[in-house]
Order: sequence, then structure tokens, then C-alpha cells
Amino acid sequence: MNKSTKGAIAAGAAAVLLLGGAGSLAYWTSQATVTGGTFSTGNVSLTGSDCSTVPWAYTTTGHVGDPTTVGDLVPGDTIAKDCTITLTGQGDHLWVSLTAPSTVTVTPTPASTSLQATVATSYTYNGAAVAAGTPFQVVAGSNQVTVHYAVTFPYGDATTVDTNDTQSLSVALGDLNVTLKQEDPNSTPAA
Repeated sequence: MNKSTKGAIAAGAAAVLLLGGAGSLAYWTSQATVTGGTFSTGNVSLTGSDCSTVPWAYTTTGHVGDPTTVGDLVPGDTIAKDCTITLTGQGDHLWVSLTAPSTVTVTPTPASTSLQATVATSYTYNGAAVAAGTPFQVVAGSNQVTVHYAVTFPYGDATTVDTNDTQSLSVALGDLNVTLKQEDPNSTPAA
């Protein structure tokens, strides 16, 4: 058998294989359209209130006089107050969490390089305690959140002990913040 005959046979076999492969893909299809429908989304927000009229009070033990009258602070003192804000939410299964910074800006006059303040924050939602950063379910409508702020002027540590530049100051305390985060309802306990 010569080379041209062998080539013709090989080309014919390849054509048969290709046609056979193409023929195996023959099938019928169809498609239908289903109407998606319409939906609405919920919402959630925090509305602050003017808490400037709520007095600070000492939580430190051993003070002299009325604990609700905050006068001259000393290192180690803690003062606290409760502020009420409004949490408004709408959603079939809306979960949120609350957090706040652990420090607050203090602006002393005259300037002090070592005066600092820390903040501990706790929350109640419609009268029930909720832990910081822990998801809880929101009831539709307007709800009350009470934020308990406890601001501590530290007594000192290994690097700030005996720092006398915190004496005889006028101190402006910065704003205290709360952050609300909507949580994934699929990662929360069933209500």
C-alpha cells in the first residue's frame, strides 16, 4: 500500500471520528421564565441624645462628700453616667451588636503628656442587659438603649508612676461614641 493510500484512509477515519463526536452532542433544550416578585428591605439606626445634662458620679470607693458631685479628680478615680439613645429598626429578623472605644480623648490645660483616660461601656436594650459586641435581636420600631459609661483616670503603671504633670489641670473630656453593627442573621441564635 502506498503512502497516498494510507494517508487517504487515515483522513477518512479521522473524519468519521469527528462526525461521530459531533453527533453525540445533539440534544433538545427549552427554557421558562418565572417572575421574581418584589421585596422591601428594612433599616436600622441609632439616634443620640443630649446627655450633657446627665451628671457624672463617682464609682470609686473612699471619696469624701456627695458621690454625685464630681470635683477634683485624682489618679485612680472612676466617674460614670448613663445615657439613653434610641435604636430604630425594621426587619423580619434584624440582629445588631453595640461597641464603643476603650479610650477617650482628654485635653488638659496646661498640657500634660501623661494624663490619659480609659472607658468601660455596658448596655441595656429595652431594660435587658446586652454584652458589648454580642448580637441581639431588634424589635421593630423605636427602642431604648441605655449606655453606661465608666471613665477611669488611671493610677499609674510601670512607665507613668510619679508623673506629677497631671496635677492642677483643667480637663476637657472628648465625645463618647457608640457603634451599631448589623449582624448576619444566619450566624445568630434562632429567636
